[in-house]
Order: sequence, then C-alpha cells, then structure tokens
Amino acid sequence: MNTTSKHSKRTKWAIWILNILVMAAFVPSAIMKVIHNPMAVEGFTKMGIPVGALVPLGIVELLCVAIFLIPRTEVLGTSMISFVKRGDGVPRLHPR
Repeated sequence: MNTTSKHSKRTKWAIWILNILVMAAFVPSAIMKVIHNPMAVEGFTKMGIPVGALVPLGIVELLCVAIFLIPRTEVLGTSMISFVKRGDGVPRLHPR
C-alpha cells in the first residue's frame, strides 16, 4: 500500500509540473498584450482589431491560466483557454 501512495504522489507532481509547463507558454502571450508590446500591437493592427482590445484579452488569458491551475476548475480553464486562443471572443469584442 505504501508504494501505491508514493506512485500517486509522483503522478500528481508530474501532472502539476506538466500543467505549469503548458501554461507557461500562455503567460508570455498575455503579458505581451497587457504591456502593449510593439509586436502585439502590430499584429492586432494588421488583423483589424483595435489596440484597445489588447489589455482585456491579456487579462482574460491570465485569468484563464489562473483558473486552469486550480485543480477543481482545471477543465473549465482548459475550455476557456481554447476559446480565447481560437479567437472566438474577438468578434464579440470587435464586431465588423
């Protein structure tokens, strides 16, 4: 029984580490939007999205990451991240 307990602890740690590594890819993107990085501003301008949408999108991305890192809301955070990253929320922010 002791080995099963250690194995589940190792598994939990491995899952946590992988989750943090995956979310570490999303955090820089959100931060670049929040601080109005010139590359982010240029990309949004080329897509026809107003620069004013950068900060709200960056904040939403950071909130999604935070929700994902809470174990009970992990699935919700995952679905929210995929929603934001696919760009489903952009037409609602900036209808054409």
